[in-house]
Amino acid sequence: MSVTPAHMCDDCGNAVECNGHAMTDRLEIAGKAWKKSKETERARAADLYVAIRNYWDNGGTEVKAAELAGVDRMTVRRALGKL
Repeated sequence: MSVTPAHMCDDCGNAVECNGHAMTDRLEIAGKAWKKSKETERARAADLYVAIRNYWDNGGTEVKAAELAGVDRMTVRRALGKL
């Protein structure tokens, strides 16, 4: 069984069994990047929801809003508070 480079320690070259070294750093970096991505995603979703509500308030339909935004209708309905 081969171990992919992502599972190798940069300091000692051991596989996952190595208890520390750069793998710990990678885990911390990956966790921080994931958290930042989630925060960015939530901000983009909020922007989308506002745009959908504005479109709806000005006479747009759910179907057209979904089409224009490139999302499914459930997302539009969620933005409109219908789900």
